[in-house]
Amino acid sequence: MNKKIFGLFFIFLLFGIGFISAECVDSDGLNYYLKGKTTNNLNNENYNDACVYRLESTNAQYYAKVGDTLYDILQSCSGDNCYVAEATCSDDEVIWNQWDVEQCPFGCNDGACLGNTSSPVKCGKLIYFCSENSPYCDRTAPEIDKYIQNSGCVEVTKHIISDFRDLDKDALAIKYNVLAVPSFIFIDENGCWASIGKAGNTKFEDIQNDINNFKCSNVCKPKFKCENGYIPVCKLINGECSCESCPGIPDDMNSCLNNPNNYWDQETNSCHAGFSKDIIKYTCSDNDGGRNYFEGAHTFGFRSYSSSSEPSKDLRIRTGGKDSCYNGILTEHYCDENGFIQTESFTCPNGCGDKDACLKGEQISEKITCKFENTEQEQKCYLAGQFGPEDEGTKFCIANAESGFSCSVTYSAPKGEKTTWKSSCGGYMYTTQDGTDEMIYWTGCKSGESDIGEVNNKGFRYAYWQCYDGYENKAGDGVSCYPSENFAAKAKEDCQNHCYSDGSKCGVNSFAVNVECYSDEISSNEIFSETGVVIKPSEQVLTSESIICKDSCPLDNKCYPFGYRKSGEYCSDNGAFVEQLNSDSTCDNNFECSSNVCVSGKCIDEGFLNKIINWFKKLFG
Repeated sequence: MNKKIFGLFFIFLLFGIGFISAECVDSDGLNYYLKGKTTNNLNNENYNDACVYRLESTNAQYYAKVGDTLYDILQSCSGDNCYVAEATCSDDEVIWNQWDVEQCPFGCNDGACLGNTSSPVKCGKLIYFCSENSPYCDRTAPEIDKYIQNSGCVEVTKHIISDFRDLDKDALAIKYNVLAVPSFIFIDENGCWASIGKAGNTKFEDIQNDINNFKCSNVCKPKFKCENGYIPVCKLINGECSCESCPGIPDDMNSCLNNPNNYWDQETNSCHAGFSKDIIKYTCSDNDGGRNYFEGAHTFGFRSYSSSSEPSKDLRIRTGGKDSCYNGILTEHYCDENGFIQTESFTCPNGCGDKDACLKGEQISEKITCKFENTEQEQKCYLAGQFGPEDEGTKFCIANAESGFSCSVTYSAPKGEKTTWKSSCGGYMYTTQDGTDEMIYWTGCKSGESDIGEVNNKGFRYAYWQCYDGYENKAGDGVSCYPSENFAAKAKEDCQNHCYSDGSKCGVNSFAVNVECYSDEISSNEIFSETGVVIKPSEQVLTSESIICKDSCPLDNKCYPFGYRKSGEYCSDNGAFVEQLNSDSTCDNNFECSSNVCVSGKCIDEGFLNKIINWFKKLFG
């Protein structure tokens, strides 16, 4: 073979497709109640799940082998010697398939266990909450699949979110007080509901028994805690959760509002201490996700204006508004960007569907192109609501330099629906589903050196700061969303005794916030100090002398962009310079590696690269 052609072929193998390894795909995962198969994508070899029986001989023709036990295939079986052989992927690149054999107590047919044929006594709805990143969901998935086959008059819904840490932002999880996954919520025919099962250890029999023995309780969980740790008693009254007031707090609205530090919550009919403008943004709730004309909800929040004769009291009422539809006109309640409850009248293009929402029209599709301006880093454009990696191109898209910082989403929705769009730059854009492709522009993507006004009243996922003596620290986990003011307050506390060597200046020298998030995503308006004390900003904590960076890294009184390499470190997306990675470390980008080369998710050794370069010098020399 010509050396140059061979050399180019080698480069293609190394940098185009990465290192060769067996790629195994399991179509159904570890699921005894669903027939699937494993496939080796390199040679298209398949192994199918099958009904099997145990062979007495250890020297016979067999279909599956586990240890020294042999199993042969059947179309169907029942009784004690009836199993399913579940094909699964192995970590071994040579023997890539392995078998997991499980007994089928109610028989097996066509590669899947059968469930119990008895139907549940109780009827109603069962909601199964799980997430894509919870290992416990792998345990309970086969159990819920088994129950679905035998659910009878129980309607089963799988509610799977991407990340279990987002439960506090998920409308359905909030509605049913789901705090962890997996969770099973049963709702009887009277609308009474409760959590059932045994969390991550829930079996098919637990679901069935708990539903059959379900008894309605009128007790519900409180949505607030008293300052002294007392947990108030709450009860369901006409389908709404009503809670007693905290000890020492008035239990009627008029007495409550006579104290200017209190506010009244109409959702729980209770009085709370500690009213301030800071809580407005974080206490508005709308279970249909905002301006959703095709789903009804009861929204709660503070008003931004008052026509009352006592506005100071009226504006301290966390009031409620329930969506309603009459004669084709929808009254829609929603939370605005500042957290105030607002009302909008909307003419339903297809009339009222029920008493609190518009009737959905025909499902139509259109392409939304998101164009990002004033940016040099990767950005995301996405729908307000929940989505996972599998939704790229239909619910979100990613724009980068290769795409000209432009990306598209092909989105299907009922005709006339108004859609809210968000982006990694912040801000909101709106489109109306009419079948016509649209372009939306995001212009607020500035990064680098900023001023206080550009980061105040906004949420971020990371913060990093340096004090005048060189001490540095950071906050944020990449998931939770906090106001920049709270990060700044933590930085001020952290740097209060860190000064120049001559004592001329003390405090925060440079401060960076990264990965902007939305007010409706904010996890809390509180951040805890190292000693466990709650930090709440009460005044401007950053001075004009502080270097403030947005979506960049502060160093030597400058703001450097993500990926910038300097002295063996690179600017990371958490706003701090971190050390470059050694060979064989996991990576996503070239700049993360000390060799500046990331191939197939691994940093390549510099010595190996030098050998490749020298080989090519000899080849073409």
